[in-house]
Amino acid sequence: MSDPAGRDLTGMRHSQDDQPPSNLPQDQQSAQRPVQDTPPDPSVDTAPLDTLSQLRALVTSLKKPPNGKGFRCMCKDGVLRRLHFLPTPPDHPTKIAVYDAIPLSPEMLKMFLDRQMPWSQEVEDRFRGVDGTSVPQE
Repeated sequence: MSDPAGRDLTGMRHSQDDQPPSNLPQDQQSAQRPVQDTPPDPSVDTAPLDTLSQLRALVTSLKKPPNGKGFRCMCKDGVLRRLHFLPTPPDHPTKIAVYDAIPLSPEMLKMFLDRQMPWSQEVEDRFRGVDGTSVPQE
């Protein structure tokens, strides 16, 4: 498209304070607007990261059985447990024992569930108000 006045406009640019030309379609106008970097709010960004790193540390600190025969289980009481298969005769049901356990606070429990399971109303209802830190050690 040529300039009707015959001026060369190729060297002209919009500064960051200028608005894009109004003759562009709306989606091109928004694409040309400069993105302004806003400093992150430390109270919002660092708290979840700290909780997430604490949760990762707790989950990785769960002891594993030496034979590797076990699994992790989030129980209804808000305690993350590592369960261990006990040796049993072939004709008997396999016995399971708790090998290690970590109680989770409501915040960590929610974060664990959000990262490990797809959301469902049933899971949300089952763990609403659960605090694993109030469960007795034994």
